[in-house]
Amino acid sequence: MGGIIIAIARKGIGVIFGMAALFLTCSLSYANGGAFFQPESLTDHQFLYFGHVKDDRGNRVEGAVVTWTTEVQGQDGQHRLHSDATTDELGHYRTKDIAFVVAAQGYTFDPDQVSLTATKPGYKIAKLSSVTSSNKKSGTLEVDFVMTQEK
Repeated sequence: MGGIIIAIARKGIGVIFGMAALFLTCSLSYANGGAFFQPESLTDHQFLYFGHVKDDRGNRVEGAVVTWTTEVQGQDGQHRLHSDATTDELGHYRTKDIAFVVAAQGYTFDPDQVSLTATKPGYKIAKLSSVTSSNKKSGTLEVDFVMTQEK
């Protein structure tokens, strides 16, 4: 009988440790993928977009490509820089830190020169909504897309 009590006690401790591990794991993430939207690290050059791509019925659109483009002036003329981010299974996307990418190429970043678009074969953009102020010049900017199927 003593062996049964010890076995139950050990199993109970395992459950407690398992629950503690689950709690710690959950506390390190955020609701609705919030950690996904946070920048990888804070830098002096922080400017990135994040958001959702959904269809006109509110369904998430997986595999849409969100592209940022910016015009920069170099010593040898005008240049266009761009990069893509692909939506995940929840329709979330997050771009690279645009200001960092531009600075790493040796150019001066101007947030007013950045454009953002979303594409997916068979779809077109129906609506683009900026959740954060379009006057924001640094940090994270939330922009959501609604797409409709082309006919």
